[in-house]
Amino acid sequence: MSRLSGPCFPKPPRIRAVDFLLVTALTFAACDAGDRPVPTVYPLPAPYADIAIDYLPFEYLQDGCSQRASYLGLELAVRGVVTIAVDAQTCDMGLGLRGPFGEPWRHHTVPAILGEGGVPQLIDPLASPGFLTLDAWLAGLTDDPVRVSLAPIAYPTTHTPEAVCGTVETPIPPLPATLPDMTPWLLENVMSDCSTLRQFHRDSPVYDPAREARLIARTTELVKAIQALGLLDESMNPGLMDRLALAPWCPDPVPK
Repeated sequence: MSRLSGPCFPKPPRIRAVDFLLVTALTFAACDAGDRPVPTVYPLPAPYADIAIDYLPFEYLQDGCSQRASYLGLELAVRGVVTIAVDAQTCDMGLGLRGPFGEPWRHHTVPAILGEGGVPQLIDPLASPGFLTLDAWLAGLTDDPVRVSLAPIAYPTTHTPEAVCGTVETPIPPLPATLPDMTPWLLENVMSDCSTLRQFHRDSPVYDPAREARLIARTTELVKAIQALGLLDESMNPGLMDRLALAPWCPDPVPK
């Protein structure tokens, strides 16, 4: 399916209902230069295609990959699936990576599960409905060597700036084999990510307040679920879970 096929949403934009339970990807696109293009957003690979990710603003292409990767890690953790983060960054810290429509990116972060022999199987809803090898994922981003970091999904952009160009590093080994091996999510970081993603919803070309509300509600559901799994670090804000027990909430966004 072409990334440039599908309907157009003129400004002011509004997204239609999106059902990610369908295996078929839903594609949006711009019809003229006055409309910002909206990419194909694929469902997660089987057997996780039933996990709804429509509340995440994947259509906001300027930023947000690390926050979305962390949320996908949360979604998979509550299913009992161990993930890590894979972060690719340009060697000169320039804008040498390509987004779906050629957007210049400095880095891109996605979650991955560890397959046979510990080989990462990457998940990128902006690139494929199936798992990707590291080489295949990188080929869609750049033709040049990059630095790649494997890191805890709770801290997806953990990396060593001095890493050698063209190498894959693991800043915090060993990689997790089971859920208890995973680094817990800091509650303060989850709330910050939620606030940031709320702003990206508002800045996206297809803003729908219902999706922003779903992000807030789902955030509360996820932090409660990972708390029960022992994967939530509440040390910086021990009273916040009491607030979340009363109603869904995350901080108001701060426009950039």
